[in-house]
Amino acid sequence: IILVIGGAYVANQQRIPTPPTVTPQPSPTPDETADWKTYTNARQKFSFQYPNNKKVEINEKVTRTDHCTGRSIETQILIYPADYVESEIETHFAGDLSIDIIVVDNTNNLSPIDYLKEHCPQLFSESKIASQTNIQVDATSAVRIIYRNVMAEQMEVVIPQHGKLYFIHGFGYSLLQRLFDQILSTFKFLPASPTGGNNQPS
Repeated sequence: IILVIGGAYVANQQRIPTPPTVTPQPSPTPDETADWKTYTNARQKFSFQYPNNKKVEINEKVTRTDHCTGRSIETQILIYPADYVESEIETHFAGDLSIDIIVVDNTNNLSPIDYLKEHCPQLFSESKIASQTNIQVDATSAVRIIYRNVMAEQMEVVIPQHGKLYFIHGFGYSLLQRLFDQILSTFKFLPASPTGGNNQPS
């Protein structure tokens, strides 16, 4: 009798299913740019997003030219702390971060590096370059360059698209590199079309 009962007990134990192992899933990283505002430049076929919690000044009538390309700056974005007042915004470097976007024709289909070597030899030299990295911007190959600067670290991304080169200059201290990268991650190219359009923030 004991053997029968013991055998029945073992049999029942063998039929008890082992509870499945549950592997905890990591929480998704929130998209900090999800509620940002969008600026669209229909004439030069690009858009980007910028923070809601910043004071942003977008200037499409910049009088100065880029010291390297000699072209007028297409769009200048100045980003300030939310508690800034207009009277405090006095200089080009007064804000948290300044971004200039310059668009030049690339009729010879030069790579970003070849264009810089040909047109900007005084700037594009080993003594002035801190780092050079190949990156992707909106699924397009681009190059990111960080120049040495006493006042601030100057960042530049050059992207070939639509038969042009898009120069995105970021002026600001290295601690603002994350904000620059976030804005850059939202940069999108618009489909090419024969007609232009109005530039607008939204």
